[in-house]
Amino acid sequence: MDAAAILNLVTEIEVFERLGALAQAYAVRIRLAGMVLDIGGTAASVSPAPRARRPVARSRYELTRREREVLELLAVGRSDGDIADALFISKKTAAVHVGNIKGKLGAESRVEIVTIAMRRGYVAMPDSSRSIG
Repeated sequence: MDAAAILNLVTEIEVFERLGALAQAYAVRIRLAGMVLDIGGTAASVSPAPRARRPVARSRYELTRREREVLELLAVGRSDGDIADALFISKKTAAVHVGNIKGKLGAESRVEIVTIAMRRGYVAMPDSSRSIG
């Protein structure tokens, strides 16, 4: 094993971490650790210092990507349980997202959340040509 191979793997780890591809970064770390252990090193010698995640610049009233996903499901009348199932999150987490959306939009109810969201263009107005029933 040469220094260039180690450097390439360390660079791969850094790139994956910057992209948020943590599973891929972990896989490369394991491969690198195996290489280091093969030459008599320790696993601790391949763990670079953790980097702080850069916060996303956003207004405290702006909806996050996940809140927009929840909002789309709210707009079609989904319950917290339905939202949780669709997004692979817990029912409690879905309820927290709904509460956060309610606070950010200044709404008092789920119906008001959807009404405000439609007025602001966050979700599409329902197609009036479709009949109910």
